[in-house]
Amino acid sequence: MMPCFEPIPELEMQHLMLISPEAYRRREVKAFVSHFAPRYAALYR
Repeated sequence: MMPCFEPIPELEMQHLMLISPEAYRRREVKAFVSHFAPRYAALYR
């Protein structure tokens, strides 16, 4: 897929990954976030 138009600034929004403090204390959740978050953020730059 290729974009046909430039992004509309009014429709762009920030993406947040919400993780509870309880979940974030788990080793596998921290590993997932450290691996996934930068890659996901790079898609929207």
